[in-house]
Amino acid sequence: MQKDRILFKWEAGHLIITLDEDLRFDYLVEDLKEKVTKAKNFFINAKIKIEVGRRELSFEEKEVLIDTFASLPGLSVIEIIRDDMQSNLQDKAQNIEHEPETSTLFLHRTLRSGQSVEYDGNIVIIGDVNPGAEVVAKGDIVVMGVFRGVAHAGVDGSNEATIVAFRLQPTQLRIGNKICRAPDGEVKHPNNPEIASVKDDTILIEDLRN
Repeated sequence: MQKDRILFKWEAGHLIITLDEDLRFDYLVEDLKEKVTKAKNFFINAKIKIEVGRRELSFEEKEVLIDTFASLPGLSVIEIIRDDMQSNLQDKAQNIEHEPETSTLFLHRTLRSGQSVEYDGNIVIIGDVNPGAEVVAKGDIVVMGVFRGVAHAGVDGSNEATIVAFRLQPTQLRIGNKICRAPDGEVKHPNNPEIASVKDDTILIEDLRN
């Protein structure tokens, strides 16, 4: 009997999707898209973890998996998990040292209204973040484009995190436990990269070139 290529289960409030680690990637994505289309109501507002077994994914392949769910409202892929001996050894080393390195998620796409990305590390987006989209990171957030959505860096409470964008025009910014909102009315924004950080107990936006 042929084993299931893709398995779905709910666990601790997350939707866990386990992918066949041996099937060719393009076939796997085709099968995943078909299942998502048929059961799209099942995925709405879900926080998804994707288990890929021993399969090694490139940044582009990770983006393909995330984009598969991009049209579904309120959904966020919060983790792609690779389970092999190397990652287990790295986890053990991090536990021993008590200072694990912060990982970074790279996304080569634009986030549209209703889309959300959450990651337990830094997030780098090569594209724009439109109004109504949300980016949440334990570490820093970097947007190589125009940022017009909602951002929360240092979601674990760290006020040391920063938010950077080529054009920083947010609806709302949060860093650690600090928050600021866009002022009412029309605002003239500078045409240069800016950085938001916490200084003197408040969020300050400055020219990145300074």
